[in-house]
Amino acid sequence: MPAPAILRWDVPGWDVLRWGLLQALLCVVLVPAVTATAAAAEAATQVDYRIAPGALPPALQQWARQSGIALVFDARELADLRTGGVAGRLAPAAALKQLVAGMPVNILQTPSGGFVVRRHAAPPAVIMQPVRRPPPPTPPRPMQVELAPIHVTGSRLPRTSVQTTLPATVIDREDILRSGYGTLFDLLRHLPGMNGHPPLSTSRSGDSLYLPVGAAATTSLDGMGPRATLFLVNGRRLPRYPMVSLEEGGLTDLGGIPLSFVERIELVRGGASAIYGADAMSGVVNIILRDQAEGPEATLQSGASSRGDGDQYRLQAATGGVREGGHRWFAGIDLHRLQHVAGDQRDWHAETSLYPIGLIMANGDYYPATQCHPPLQREDDGCWFDNARPRSLQPASETLSGYLRYRHERGEGRYAYVEARASHNRQRFELGPTAVALNFSRGAILNVVLQEGGEVRPRVHATEGDLSVGIGRERPGRSWDAGLSAQRSQVDLRTEGAVRSERLLEAARTLDFLPGFSTLPPGLAEELFPAIHNRGRTEQWQGWWGMQRSLMTLPGGAAQLATGIDLRRERWTSLPDPLLGKGELALGLPL
Repeated sequence: MPAPAILRWDVPGWDVLRWGLLQALLCVVLVPAVTATAAAAEAATQVDYRIAPGALPPALQQWARQSGIALVFDARELADLRTGGVAGRLAPAAALKQLVAGMPVNILQTPSGGFVVRRHAAPPAVIMQPVRRPPPPTPPRPMQVELAPIHVTGSRLPRTSVQTTLPATVIDREDILRSGYGTLFDLLRHLPGMNGHPPLSTSRSGDSLYLPVGAAATTSLDGMGPRATLFLVNGRRLPRYPMVSLEEGGLTDLGGIPLSFVERIELVRGGASAIYGADAMSGVVNIILRDQAEGPEATLQSGASSRGDGDQYRLQAATGGVREGGHRWFAGIDLHRLQHVAGDQRDWHAETSLYPIGLIMANGDYYPATQCHPPLQREDDGCWFDNARPRSLQPASETLSGYLRYRHERGEGRYAYVEARASHNRQRFELGPTAVALNFSRGAILNVVLQEGGEVRPRVHATEGDLSVGIGRERPGRSWDAGLSAQRSQVDLRTEGAVRSERLLEAARTLDFLPGFSTLPPGLAEELFPAIHNRGRTEQWQGWWGMQRSLMTLPGGAAQLATGIDLRRERWTSLPDPLLGKGELALGLPL
């Protein structure tokens, strides 16, 4: 049987022709769909722009904020250019082109989707030369821009690539708003590697629980303590807290800087003592404050714990913008209130072992106190005290802060600025009645809780002020700046319920007053339980000057010269209560 015949075309180029026909068909089908998709994407990405006419650098900053797209440019080389502004709903690229229309600049797009604005050189003058045959054209290179890495540091001098790069973290304003935290202290203490030191912790003076030395809220890096972390505001050192904690050392209070004033936070991790000094052994925190706003803004925040207590309220109001000529300004006010939370509101806030109250003899015999009233606990085998229960979990706090900054552009890259910041904070917390042990002869010990003196209630008033002025000039290839700032902090601490140790021992030996077994005689309370008053003040002056200049272009990059000087004068004044200075108070170390 003959084999079936197979029909086959062996036409030269048939495969090429068939693929070409398939491509043409696909183009006919896909081109309308792609065109419709591109038009929909462009309409979806359009933004309602409101950029006023004025200097080009501030206008580019507003475009970046309103678009949410990264934009890189050199403000010094664009300082003399002015724009007519943009108004209306446009795509980001179209709005940027309209913003720089008619200007000697180039717009480049990076592989990641950002934009770069560069100024191109002026065309050379026309010079008559003999006609020469032009060289053969070279193929155009794709327009891509590789952005250099950004190193964040609090120093005024730029750091070169020869120096060791420290690990750095930047927290911008969008991150701050998304965090939901109400205070700068809460935001920093929840960062990885950061330790929080709340006011109730920093207020302890040595081994004393009842004689606080202020109430500063601060943080530290890598568990090295507050003395090893340097805090800066706009590149300037924050003044130290006026009262020194014997347990934590010198402190930096973060309670006077609301998050509503903060533009970003630059966190440099790792030892930086060679650049900043011994107080930067674990790192540097540079807090950059806002220099403008997009108009009036107001925020009201409130919250409470799941138990219905610990209420907190925050009221923020600010305004600012960019004026004609590129002048930028910002003004804001912030009010923050925290409700007191007592220690006995949580069952977990308790000591694992209770202290026996009464007379303990040398042979171990125990005679419980006969007057065992709350917060003392009466049990079958005696009278007991838990000193954690009466202590506050959260102090009551009220903070009022204000901030103002104005930058004046004087033309040709020259500028001047002034900024002022002030805050006032009031805190109140409870430490419970004073519990002490009185040593008698023959090894007898009398453990007492002096409820007759009432709760130990410290009240703290802290005021902080900062005034800075500066001038400078920014030009292509060179810049300089200089300034002066004055800062002052003051703390007043009043404590009720302190105990005079010598007078208490004398009354116990003569049996005029035996705590826990007898009633306090009339007139003795004023001698035994005085109110004390501690004060502290910190004054700091800072001056600086710095310049930067490009020298030449080398194969490895531009050679630059940078130099500067920082001057600082700081003065601490501590005025403890005379009773504390003489060592007459129970559980108080002599100062």
